[in-house]
Amino acid sequence: MSNYTNYYSGAVATMCGVHNIFYSNNCNNFLEYAEKHNTPVFMDELRNLGYNFFVSYAASLNWPGFYRNIYYNTGLTAESDADEEPSLYKREIIATERFINFLNSKPKDPFFAVVHYDSLHGYSQNPDMIKFRPYNEFLLDYSALETSQMRLSRFNVYKNAAYHVDSLIGKIWNNKNFQELLKDSIVIITADHGEEFFESGINYHGSRFNEWQTHVPFLFYFPGSKPKVVEANNSGFNIVPTILELLGYGNDHSGYAIGKSFLNPDYKDDIIHFATQKKKGCLINNTLFFVESNGRMSAKDFYTYSDLQGSVNLIKENAKNINQCIDDLNRFD
Repeated sequence: MSNYTNYYSGAVATMCGVHNIFYSNNCNNFLEYAEKHNTPVFMDELRNLGYNFFVSYAASLNWPGFYRNIYYNTGLTAESDADEEPSLYKREIIATERFINFLNSKPKDPFFAVVHYDSLHGYSQNPDMIKFRPYNEFLLDYSALETSQMRLSRFNVYKNAAYHVDSLIGKIWNNKNFQELLKDSIVIITADHGEEFFESGINYHGSRFNEWQTHVPFLFYFPGSKPKVVEANNSGFNIVPTILELLGYGNDHSGYAIGKSFLNPDYKDDIIHFATQKKKGCLINNTLFFVESNGRMSAKDFYTYSDLQGSVNLIKENAKNINQCIDDLNRFD
């Protein structure tokens, strides 16, 4: 199991973040793919290789409609079994139990499985998993968080949700069949992109390509890999190329992916891509080069999100990598 300590979500929105992982391209194509039922290349290849599919989802699949593109042909419908339960944290427990039951059935064929948690997105609190206090799950108005105590209460709600999700992942990891089945199967367990609690002056979700809203945990395992900590920059765009390289599909992924295999000896972490439907970002030398929907570019501090002095010169100095990044993000539009 490798711990990638500098892994970034490719977006700050659920739709785009998931799309960037599975398609490794800009999510401008999401709705078109949904309308045409275009499935990800790597899932088509897994199907051709005889893999079965299992998806256990705590969030709704109806919006943004993952069942119409990413999970099309997996037998998934607009409503998952867990959706019948109104409480989000309970839906996550159900989603976990479904996957563990699947593992306990000891499937004979290799499989590709996805378990998607969502309480970090909605701050759902499991009353049996309250570790951080004080907390107040009803502080929903970001602008009302005026005092340090109120901000701490809000932050603890998020931490309690993370603690709950972590406990569920632990149940999967400790299942006696899980590690045995990983010898020839692929499992993705995900929750959400990051959250900001005033680190750059705001408490918000899904607004800025910065350290706080994109930096998330990433653990990666494949048979024969040794435990290690990897500090090189990495992102969601690189997951699919890496999986396909492990499956023997070579190391030239430019025809279907923005990302690169991070297991390739030639992997370079000099550019990290970010994209939503209207905005693009390139992290280069710890500077965020941000492109707005009108094409205007600015250079920002990746931590404070403030505009940097000398932006024009910084853009000129990094023009080669910036142009490469933008070309990558536009490649499949």
